[in-house]
Amino acid sequence: MSRRRVASEHGARRGLATPMPSPPRRARRARWRANASLIAFVALLALIAVVERVEASKATRARFTSASVQRQQRRANDGANAARIAISGIAPRRGHVSGGTNVTVLGVGFGNARELSCRFVGARSGTTTVVRATFASASTAYCVTPGIGRGAMSEVVQVTMSKDPSSGVWSAEAGSFVSSATSTFAAFEYDASAPGCSGCADGAVAIASRARETWVANATMGVISGGTYVRIKSTPAVAGTLGTFYPGAHLRCAFSCPKVVAGAGEGYARGLFPDPDAEYGKALWVAYNEIICVSPYWPGSQDTCSDGSLCASGTCLIQVSNDGATFDDLVSAGGDGDGVDVPMANAAYVTFTYDLAKTAPVVTSVTSSRVPEASSRMARGPFRGGTVARVTGSGFYQGTGLLCAFEDTATGSTRTTYVPGKYISATEIECVTPKRDVNSAAIDDITGVPCFTSDVRVSNTGSANDASWSALSSSTVFYYCDLYVRSDGPQNGDGSVLRPFRTIQAAVNSALTTPRHVSDYVYASSSTDDRPEEWLNSDVIRLFPGVYTGRGNTMLSSTQADVAVYPLNDAQTVIDCEHNAWVFDSQTHSTRKRLRSSSMDFGGYVNIEGGHIHLSESIVLVSCRESRAAPVVEECSVDADSGERQCRFLRANP
Repeated sequence: MSRRRVASEHGARRGLATPMPSPPRRARRARWRANASLIAFVALLALIAVVERVEASKATRARFTSASVQRQQRRANDGANAARIAISGIAPRRGHVSGGTNVTVLGVGFGNARELSCRFVGARSGTTTVVRATFASASTAYCVTPGIGRGAMSEVVQVTMSKDPSSGVWSAEAGSFVSSATSTFAAFEYDASAPGCSGCADGAVAIASRARETWVANATMGVISGGTYVRIKSTPAVAGTLGTFYPGAHLRCAFSCPKVVAGAGEGYARGLFPDPDAEYGKALWVAYNEIICVSPYWPGSQDTCSDGSLCASGTCLIQVSNDGATFDDLVSAGGDGDGVDVPMANAAYVTFTYDLAKTAPVVTSVTSSRVPEASSRMARGPFRGGTVARVTGSGFYQGTGLLCAFEDTATGSTRTTYVPGKYISATEIECVTPKRDVNSAAIDDITGVPCFTSDVRVSNTGSANDASWSALSSSTVFYYCDLYVRSDGPQNGDGSVLRPFRTIQAAVNSALTTPRHVSDYVYASSSTDDRPEEWLNSDVIRLFPGVYTGRGNTMLSSTQADVAVYPLNDAQTVIDCEHNAWVFDSQTHSTRKRLRSSSMDFGGYVNIEGGHIHLSESIVLVSCRESRAAPVVEECSVDADSGERQCRFLRANP
């Protein structure tokens, strides 16, 4: 038995308690346990801090990866993507060796890569040129062909694409004209020909014996101030071949006017259009066998001869260049000659004559889209202007100088407003009437005031102070007059103040037709107050005071005219439906459609659909909604400036 057990038994026998460990030992054990827990907690915090520092370091390294590494990764990705580019075609497929042709490349998988590029590789020369492409869509991109040298001959090049040229991955191997599922390209042909003479650049055939195209022009005469559009079409010398007008930034037209002094030629005065700093006038490419040239100001106006005179002829030659510098030969010896030499019979050019005499055109008639049947007038329109007047005659030239003058002399003081003419043909133009501010309610039953006539004259020169204006006649006048209606008017009225219509519908049936929007119309008046409304061929009806009822004053309809109806001088005017009719027929509505014109001509008109009637808010409607067939009115609104109420009326079911 151990001593501790003996002692315990002895103590028990003596009535003593079992001895316990000493207090200092228990305290030490408690402190040890507390310290162990604290150490474990601190170690845990340290471990967490280490983990956080490691994660933060990883994030920092990810954020601050070097630019070179990122570029390498992007190039690797783009290189993989570039392999998916497939080219299916290119247009146009032919251009000049001077370059500058804007080609459209078609295919799939282009992607909007920042370094999307086209590569041109010569089949014969092996010359490689890379140009940046313009992204349009995943299947369309644009590139401008590089020049291969003005002295270069014709060559076919391979066109491939890449999203990043530095990756070395292209849609096909350079110079390989073998296509496959993983190798696609397009072929573009460079040609060195001057316009009019295909294949003549190599000089193998004598100049006079070369096969040349035949050119014809739709306009052969124009004004000194220029601006005439000349459309040139070519017939190839060899049937079935393309023409030699090549699209590109360097395609030029030159208006060359021979200079002759005392029978001796001194070359040509060459016109510049549209940029005086350009070597020759730019041309609008239409097709390989068709272009449009715009005449510059007469070149001889500032190009003097050796004796100091303006000796250039008004009869000039239009030549064309594909590179802005090289034209086909005019004479068998080569070049243009001295201005006296007669061009070869097969030379590529057309003749254009500047009208140095400023010949006045001849006007035979002025008409509008519609006039009242009982009227003796040929052309009429409202005071607010905007009527498209059709002017017929002869000697009209297309250009910036084509003007119409509206001369008002009825009041004793002449007022003339100039507006641009819209060229239709040499025998027809259109002019839009300017606005006239008159008091439409100042009625004179004897003179017919406020209605009046305006003389119409035309000039090709654009000058108000020369003798180039057409002569006047009884057929060259325009009648300014709104359409007037009076409930007790004559049966055969013509809408004038002296002979007003009896019903509103009669006025609508005589209003101007074919309303148009004045989208791109260029107005030459010096005062904005003269300019027409936004809508052309829009008419105005004025109602004398009174009550309008019965047939012709209700159930109004219009299928061709756009009209606004006003009371005369805001006097009380009533439309009475008498409980058995409504104001508008179900086909009449007021929706108007505005479109834009992309014509390159000097005016742009766009028709609007349907007929439209606009009632002024001042007109009182009586008993027009009480019948079983009362109309349903939709989307009515009142214009804050004009006071016009515009609604769409639909017939309700009875």
